[in-house]
Amino acid sequence: MSATCSGRWPICSSAYTDTPILLLTTDSDSKVKKETRSLSANGWLMKPSEPERSTHAVAKLLRSRQAS
Repeated sequence: MSATCSGRWPICSSAYTDTPILLLTTDSDSKVKKETRSLSANGWLMKPSEPERSTHAVAKLLRSRQAS
């Protein structure tokens, strides 16, 4: 199934244009990861994830937002 902006991925909505999107998922399919990045996802964490890794990913997104 292909990710499209028709509803499967609400990150496509214009309401989220300025919102960093960090996906937390069990899906390790590289095609899905590539698709979600093309739909504006900014980060990707595999579950289970250590709290430190999650904190690092959020901090990285915040730093990138401050730089832009």
